[in-house]
Amino acid sequence: MDIEWEILSRVIKGKSSDLEDEKFIEWYSGKRKQKNFIKDVRSFYALSEDREYVSEEHINKEWKKFVRSVSPLHRICYCSIKVAASIIIVCCLTVSFWYINKKILSPEIVVETINSGEHKAMLILTDGSRYVLSSNKDKVIESNGLLIKNKNKSLTFESGVDVNNTDSVIYEQKYNTIRVPRFGEYNLTLSDGTKVWLNAMSSLSFPNVFKGDTREVKVEGEVYFDVKHNPDKPFIVLCNNIQVKVLGTEFNIRSYEKNKIATTLVNGKVEMNYLDKPGSTVILKPGEQGLAESEKPKIDISKVNVSSVTAWKSGEFLFENRRLEDIMKELSMWYDINVFYENLDIKNERFYAYINRSDDFKKVLKKFEVTEKINIRVKGKNVIISKK
Repeated sequence: MDIEWEILSRVIKGKSSDLEDEKFIEWYSGKRKQKNFIKDVRSFYALSEDREYVSEEHINKEWKKFVRSVSPLHRICYCSIKVAASIIIVCCLTVSFWYINKKILSPEIVVETINSGEHKAMLILTDGSRYVLSSNKDKVIESNGLLIKNKNKSLTFESGVDVNNTDSVIYEQKYNTIRVPRFGEYNLTLSDGTKVWLNAMSSLSFPNVFKGDTREVKVEGEVYFDVKHNPDKPFIVLCNNIQVKVLGTEFNIRSYEKNKIATTLVNGKVEMNYLDKPGSTVILKPGEQGLAESEKPKIDISKVNVSSVTAWKSGEFLFENRRLEDIMKELSMWYDINVFYENLDIKNERFYAYINRSDDFKKVLKKFEVTEKINIRVKGKNVIISKK
């Protein structure tokens, strides 16, 4: 799919329309080179706020490099390198002016700093001891033969215990728990090498080491797994009355909504079933999502955009034709806000949007205001939404 530079420019500056966001998401989703390019351009814009001049020669060089790197099927359409470069220069020279004059928000929005989330969590060990985790506090903890290291925004568990030794201190397998609060996220590596990412308002319970014939953990909220392959010891995730069984694969599991659990497979193969409903097992293929709802006897399978579902893991939000209420629920878990609606039917308005999770909330709001579907007012931490 082709996309014009002008659309990319407006998306990055937060001035794109609903239709332009839809085109951008289709161009961007699941493509590594596109993701890296957007990341570099965003960084370039941020640095350019303090510059008085940007070299046209430098911009032309970088733009040509990217155009040559993408395949013909995904190449960006442009009239000329010079035109694109001129657009970048103009944008870079004016972006500081927009910020100084606070035109990133409409006059209806009261400007106040609303911070985005950060790396933070609470670790509760088998002995009941608790540790506050954050990105700026490195820790080394020893517990029941387990060495726990908290460094560089990540938690790792290393064990020298022989799980086949019944005299081991962990013969009676007990579970640790990591809890991530609202406005937080965290990632860790389990003792078997499995990598785990936890979104806001989520938790994971896991043993020091995995003893026996399976590796079993319990989750709440939203968690992404990159499971270490071990054909002799399946990895099992329990979430309420749902079981997900894998050997080695990547998948996302989400259970924020009451009585609804969604498992999305990125690669590999997983089995999903109700614990209390015999014969309910389904097998998911990459790109499929299994949706279990308590009032339904069977698990529904559908094709989904994996990039959109797992965007949070990469520090992004990708909303594709999503209801406003659902979008705001996601945002309110990451930003310190409370959302109110003056018109109930406005909750069902649908939007396309690409948002970087590190964006200032004022910029996020602008993405929705430029659609001219809604008005937004901010009073302290309260966001009030009404019809245009």
